[in-house]
Amino acid sequence: MKNHDLPTSIYIEQRLREINNRKQKNTFLESIMTDSRATTLFETNGKKTIAFPGSKGPRTSTWGQTKKMAFELNKTGIDVTFLTETDGLICADSLLKIRNTYRLADFKYCVTKNSNTLAKELEHGFMQASLVVLKLRNMDAGVFKDAIGYILRNEIPYGNLILMNKYGKLVELEKRDIKTGIFRKKIRGLL
Repeated sequence: MKNHDLPTSIYIEQRLREINNRKQKNTFLESIMTDSRATTLFETNGKKTIAFPGSKGPRTSTWGQTKKMAFELNKTGIDVTFLTETDGLICADSLLKIRNTYRLADFKYCVTKNSNTLAKELEHGFMQASLVVLKLRNMDAGVFKDAIGYILRNEIPYGNLILMNKYGKLVELEKRDIKTGIFRKKIRGLL
């Protein structure tokens, strides 16, 4: 990566298509997670959250909550890198390192109690990345299930989800958990 090229999710996806070797892909992704041009926001349990100049977060009204979500991920052993974003283009917010696996992710902080609004937020998130980190402040499990039902009924493309409640407790939902309905069991007691 050249010094003047700040990483966006679009750039990362393009570079990953060009690299054939898994070890080289991991080396490339690790170089982003350790790039000195990013600012460390915080570090806990040996995991940290960093942000590159031009990340969208500070320009949003939910930046404070987004940083809290990243902190909760750090506490569970996940590194978070907020990427530079290009205005007007659909791109992921961040790069996560989960158990030595790198994933592009989009962060969503949701205060609604409406399943249709949540479904639209999820749809937008999954357009940006195959992993959405979602924090629900006011929603119960029934409304969340309704939103997932809407996505499934309407065949809206979806991926994996890290679901977080207002207390920072989280559960990871794989795409197959959503498809098969296993997510219902996994979220019991969370919302």
